[in-house]
Amino acid sequence: MSTAAAIFAPIIIGLQVHTNAAVFFDARTWLLGLGVGLLSTAIPYGLDQVVLRQVGQARFAILLALLPVTATIIGLTVLHQVPGIGEIAGIGLVVAGLLLGARGGR
Repeated sequence: MSTAAAIFAPIIIGLQVHTNAAVFFDARTWLLGLGVGLLSTAIPYGLDQVVLRQVGQARFAILLALLPVTATIIGLTVLHQVPGIGEIAGIGLVVAGLLLGARGGR
């Protein structure tokens, strides 16, 4: 993420300055940017660390592997996004891998 930011930030900032530099002087821009940064990276990472310590590595790995299933359910119910055949197959493979790993594991 830091490499992508270092590469694309100068380009995006340059384009914005060329289009409308006044946006950088608006406090709302900085507050929204800070909010997006905290809500999309810092807070989830901190919560992941708390959960990892409480449930252990094996259960945490299972929770992370189930994220596509959770995202699909939320997308279907909240956003009315219907997954395609390939997406359903991919989720099925993830769940099958989890089941196979759980049977042979500790």
